[in-house]
Amino acid sequence: MARRLSRRALAGYAAQQLLDGKTAVLQQLAAYLIEVRRTKEVDLLVRDIEHALAASGVVVADIASAREVTATLRTAIVAYITKATSADDVQVRSRIDTSLVGGVRIRTPDAEYDATVRRQLIKLQAMKV
Repeated sequence: MARRLSRRALAGYAAQQLLDGKTAVLQQLAAYLIEVRRTKEVDLLVRDIEHALAASGVVVADIASAREVTATLRTAIVAYITKATSADDVQVRSRIDTSLVGGVRIRTPDAEYDATVRRQLIKLQAMKV
């Protein structure tokens, strides 16, 4: 029986293939996970791939906001993440989160930047203003 490949080894391989422009690795990886019955690890594997990409200078950022993110704000966010992470490339996934009143929440593999209205109110409450 073949030995089980670690999730980090799979993530490292997939990240390198993606950096080389070989996107077919995603279908191969999905087929492998189905074949060896490890589909419950998909979310963790995606996170590990994003960490491996970040270590290579490509940061994937998730932006959640109450409304559609404008092009100007997206550009400012990309510039901020590039500076904060020293990334060579920043890829952005944005989504509208109806539970947010306003502001944005940005998640990268290594950090979370919370500039939501709720977070600001919590900070004010903590200061007892």
